[in-house]
Amino acid sequence: EEGAAVTTNGKQNGVAEASPPAVAPKSGGEVATYIRLAEKEAEEDKNDAEAAEEKVEEEDARRDVSPTSFSLPWEVSCSKIYSPLLRLHQEIIEFTEFLQPTESEEEMRSAAISRVKGVILSLWPHSQVKVFGSYETGLYLPTSDIDLVVFNTNCINLASGLRKVANHMMRHGM
Repeated sequence: EEGAAVTTNGKQNGVAEASPPAVAPKSGGEVATYIRLAEKEAEEDKNDAEAAEEKVEEEDARRDVSPTSFSLPWEVSCSKIYSPLLRLHQEIIEFTEFLQPTESEEEMRSAAISRVKGVILSLWPHSQVKVFGSYETGLYLPTSDIDLVVFNTNCINLASGLRKVANHMMRHGM
């Protein structure tokens, strides 16, 4: 009978056998154990069918969300607008409102700027610290950085000036 050889501990290639083995005599009076290929193929087919069924269920779960029940946080009133152009217009407006910083976020950014300005002015009292970039124009995103430039430090070596600012900021817990 055709089959795949199995070791004496009932494992083939380190995997436990799934069905009872068939026993066949070997030359010299030894007994060899085999797993019938038909049973092995049937088990593989069963595993493949289960995997395919799980995949179909997973894909169905993704499709279960209908366009009418799914909405983005900034699409508050878009579902009531049927014109594609007006809907896009409204979605853009709501998206920009969604990205606007809260009052507490604005306060935290202003406080951070004030602390950094304070450190720099304590090092170079006659310097000027200016904010520029997306924060200054009001076009920053929630994860945007704050750009600052320092004028009139009379600092000759830029690297030592930056080290001085960094050390002073660390001493002030920043």
